[in-house]
Amino acid sequence: MLPYIFGIGFLLLVAYVTSHRQRVLIVLSYHPEFSWEKEIADELEKKLSTSTVDVRLHYMDTKRHPSPEFKEAAGKEVEKIVESWDPDVLVTVDDNAQEYVGRDYAGRSRPSVVFCGVNASPERYGYVGSPNVTGILERISPSILIDVIPYCFPGAKRFMHLSDSSFTSSLMQEEFREYDWSPLACTREVMVGDFESWKKEVAGADRWADVILYTHYHTLRRSPGSDEIVPPGEVMSWTIANSPVPEIGSFGFMVRDGGMMAIAVSSREQADVAADYARRLLAGEPIADLPIVSTTVYSVFLNKARLAEAGVRMREIYTLLAETAGNVVE
Repeated sequence: MLPYIFGIGFLLLVAYVTSHRQRVLIVLSYHPEFSWEKEIADELEKKLSTSTVDVRLHYMDTKRHPSPEFKEAAGKEVEKIVESWDPDVLVTVDDNAQEYVGRDYAGRSRPSVVFCGVNASPERYGYVGSPNVTGILERISPSILIDVIPYCFPGAKRFMHLSDSSFTSSLMQEEFREYDWSPLACTREVMVGDFESWKKEVAGADRWADVILYTHYHTLRRSPGSDEIVPPGEVMSWTIANSPVPEIGSFGFMVRDGGMMAIAVSSREQADVAADYARRLLAGEPIADLPIVSTTVYSVFLNKARLAEAGVRMREIYTLLAETAGNVVE
């Protein structure tokens, strides 16, 4: 009888502990093969998964499927997960997760929402003043770019910002317009929807600029009216081979795709702040003590072969930062 009672007691204990485990749902806008997204997902999962916290990852896959209809459906799918799983904290990564998921939970008593990778103003999603939302904004560093571009490319005074026409790119275009780039001049800002238009912009870039600054190029359609999305590696490979001016990026994936260099927002910082805020909320800390913050850490990515081929010099501090972080492509 005693073993039987012990067994029942153990099962009841397991049931109690399981039912009282805290839950964190991480909703990522894109897909796990997208390096920026994978870096954030891995860091969040590593820092939030514990013996008392269950973590669930969900990818919306809106980079490979950029249509409004797909995004709406992806948001509805997350809504069903939230209803059935009832997470304590909802971590939303990048702007599509805010546009189609996070904003719907702002102002509710449950779940708490922690965002990261957000290019838009938090007001857009109803986050400012919301009693259940906090997180970290994603912002580029114009001051570092203003330092790097003239140093690496002596005589460069004009730059062109080229991107795809995704929702995120439109937000970044708005962000770029707010900055004072002097003594540089941003002479052209272009978002294009297809690869053919991209090629025309790249090929004629020397009319406008001494350097092209690239952000996103992941939703380019093969041609106008096509549903085929061109692989980003193919886009950058063609770009490098055909551009009349050098390139610099705002994300590390550009260097991994063959680009020369990038002064990038740190995916690690975005994930670290979000994970820290989520942990503190789970521990009962009031969200009022966790203010919305912005990017303070940047990563340098370098392609040594491309730099040497182009005869580009780099400040020693930036080279050291890239090498220390393992962000150098030989």
